[in-house]
Amino acid sequence: MGGMTTKRFPTRLARCVLMLASLCRPAMAQSPPSPAVPDREAVLATVQAFFDTMSAKDVAGARRLLIPEGTFHSIRKQDGKPLLRTFTS
Repeated sequence: MGGMTTKRFPTRLARCVLMLASLCRPAMAQSPPSPAVPDREAVLATVQAFFDTMSAKDVAGARRLLIPEGTFHSIRKQDGKPLLRTFTS
């Protein structure tokens, strides 16, 4: 996995799932369910682009990928306890 350790993978996966869930929630509430299945490669490319902006600390680039009413949640450990931070666009 490109230098990613097994121990960190669940944390990164959990962050990805939380991020996607928070981005999709407002859109799902406003639009009817679509019968079309999203293109897997397009979704993965968007998620990778978002992770790339996080690695580069590119706030403007991350904002271009997020929907205006979206919410991003970050979870990390601080002093041995989980710390949840919430960001809006």
